[in-house]
Amino acid sequence: MSKVYFSSYLKYYACWPELKTALVDLNIEYELLEGTNDIWVRDFMPLVSPEGRYIIYTYAPDYLRDKPKYITDGSKLMPDSPLIPKDLGLVLDGGNIIWKGKQVICTDKIFEENRNVDEVITRMTRTLDYSHLTFLPWDKHEPFGHVDGMVRFVDEKTVVMTNYCDFDVEFRQRLLSILGKKFTVKELHYDVDKPHKDNWAYINFLQVDDKFILPRLNALEDEQALEQIAEIFGVPKSNIRMVDIHTILRRGGGLNCISWNAAPEKLPVKLISPNMENAFSEEVLKAVIENKIGYELRPDFWEAFNDSFSYFWNEEVGLGNDVYEGDMQASICRQMMEKAIIVDHDFIDEICQIIQDFMMEIPGVFIE
Repeated sequence: MSKVYFSSYLKYYACWPELKTALVDLNIEYELLEGTNDIWVRDFMPLVSPEGRYIIYTYAPDYLRDKPKYITDGSKLMPDSPLIPKDLGLVLDGGNIIWKGKQVICTDKIFEENRNVDEVITRMTRTLDYSHLTFLPWDKHEPFGHVDGMVRFVDEKTVVMTNYCDFDVEFRQRLLSILGKKFTVKELHYDVDKPHKDNWAYINFLQVDDKFILPRLNALEDEQALEQIAEIFGVPKSNIRMVDIHTILRRGGGLNCISWNAAPEKLPVKLISPNMENAFSEEVLKAVIENKIGYELRPDFWEAFNDSFSYFWNEEVGLGNDVYEGDMQASICRQMMEKAIIVDHDFIDEICQIIQDFMMEIPGVFIE
């Protein structure tokens, strides 16, 4: 379980005692960040990749252009990590990106903040471990252009969308036409006669693993939201707490906005650099892959893939660098794309997983 951080300014908000109690009840470790200029830590703290690497960006939102005193440099506040941070090199708000495994979603506001569309896509693809990108239209009813008030990941193949079906059917259809091509879409819906004006905020929950904290609006939607989140994510209701955050909602944000999930202290499997000269040959590796996928690889594809894998293993791992789970796929995709080879990311992921499973059987290759 990763630690959750909040701005130290949150201590002065009416919601803090109840939020703190919810964190303790759910056994969620938390810490307060000193040195922030406002409470919206999600927007300025680094992104966290699936393997636990911090990714920094430029936090310079248009809505703070005339209020620079509220801009915080999150890169100066992030915890220590054995992984060297990456720089996305783009203007971004952390609330405008959600990431699960190899899937990334954000709104197209990022193109307004970074004028070169091709550069945005190239930088995001390379820096975010060659993840698959999905861009949603900016919901202009929300002035900040954030995605975390629209949709959240359940897993890499499933997302949950806020209750647009209750108040904006046309925009809902636009989102479904995009999301439905890649994901199973679960939708929140509230069966009430007089909807609460802030019922959008249930989607902006705080999640830590299988624990959730939702806003309590003291409205009929509260119990419906709790039941739907529990069902969609497959967790017991005992894993969910609700907190009155009306003082936060008045300022335009929710629970995800005021929280930041740090990288887990225990990082995933790490590759080490033993003497592998006689551990396996190119022929053996190719045979293992083809046996798993059930057909022969095209010679031109195998040549390009094997060259990229060999470089990764001999140069990146062989130099003694710390290389973590997910870096193999990113390295191979990067090299193949630089050679102008069309890359099927899902297929590369599959092959790399086969290689990793195979090497896990060789003593001394991987450590926990």
